[in-house]
Amino acid sequence: MRLKPNIFFDMDGVIAVYEKDAYIPESGKKPLYLDLDKHYFRTCKKNEHAAEVLQMLRSLNASDERMHDVKPFVNTLLKKSVGLDTPMHPSVKVSDYIFSASVHVLSRIPQSCKEAIVIAKDKKKWLDEHFTNKNMTRREKGICFNTSFKNKAETAEHILSRPLRPTDILIDDYNPNLIEWERRGGTAIKYLNGQNDANSWEGLCVSSNETPAEIVSFIMMILIQNKITDVY
Repeated sequence: MRLKPNIFFDMDGVIAVYEKDAYIPESGKKPLYLDLDKHYFRTCKKNEHAAEVLQMLRSLNASDERMHDVKPFVNTLLKKSVGLDTPMHPSVKVSDYIFSASVHVLSRIPQSCKEAIVIAKDKKKWLDEHFTNKNMTRREKGICFNTSFKNKAETAEHILSRPLRPTDILIDDYNPNLIEWERRGGTAIKYLNGQNDANSWEGLCVSSNETPAEIVSFIMMILIQNKITDVY
């Protein structure tokens, strides 16, 4: 069975702007995101920067002008990477593998019944509003929720029906998610959104100060490296 690379995007704090006031309420008040009558997740702001990264990664195999500067860079990496032109890793097969990456949105929702139902619907509605008519298929618009599992790594393993591998990438702003992802064998990248602590994470990271093309190139570089070193 051919295993494809997978890239999972967090929603809150990555493709959706983290608004501190919505999560940390005044004393004695319910957080805005849990006030079901307000439907916070239908109206939260989109992070245009992270959303562009997601869209570019979903266009890897398409004739998308946003990939104009990325694909030549990736092709150069493939040609220069040590060990690619071997029977085990012919460059054309590695290229096909890298560009076959599947992109997902993986977001947490509460475990209580009513909150889970309402928030899941609101998040799906938000995604449909912001990512519809972007040359995406029904499959590519999917969102995965971790409710019955303890963390995102377990959820992803359930979705993929296998353990995480180095070519399974999580882009998230929350350290516990990143730590568990790496512990279970995946590759974690912290998204520095301008509000979280850059010094709290010593692993891979990308920043809202970098262009989407730079971030996509960086992710492709990581996938190439991890594909070469990982044995399937």
